[in-house]
Amino acid sequence: MADKTNIQFGVRPFKKTRTYMAGSFIGGSGGATPVAEYFGGTYNLAMIRIGYFFGYDGYHWMTDILPKDWDGGTITYRVYWTSLDATSGSAKFSLSGRAFADSDTVDQAMGTAIDLDDTFLTAGDIHITAESNAVTIAGSPTGGQLIQFKFGREGTSDTIDGDVYFLGLEIQYTVTKLDED
Repeated sequence: MADKTNIQFGVRPFKKTRTYMAGSFIGGSGGATPVAEYFGGTYNLAMIRIGYFFGYDGYHWMTDILPKDWDGGTITYRVYWTSLDATSGSAKFSLSGRAFADSDTVDQAMGTAIDLDDTFLTAGDIHITAESNAVTIAGSPTGGQLIQFKFGREGTSDTIDGDVYFLGLEIQYTVTKLDED
């Protein structure tokens, strides 16, 4: 029988999702722009985005505290993006992470970055990637810890022929207990 500390979900694990829009990210290195507003189109819609220049690698950082119900295992991710000037190819993104517990040194290595490719469809359209392979968070991750994420575009190894605009990131994590104290 399931209780607060043990959830029984059968064969498949129970997953939860967290969403981070481009405005949640800071920094920017290499071929990446700062977070910016975009207004455009017939209806002058506004979006927050991060630009990654054609042919360059670029990265941004984001910090979160994952809920206490996270089991500390691997996560997966999905990217929301667009391009206004591309005509063909595939964009390549990457994500890595590091967990920090009480009294951990801040200056530590991130986990191995996991790449995710997505085929360009149409200029100005929203693109949503498939779910990535598993991302292992470095450190000794558990729910309730501070997690630093490094997200970017691998522009020197993708094939898209234009700039890429990052709109948002969706992370899925596994839950094995009900605990949101």
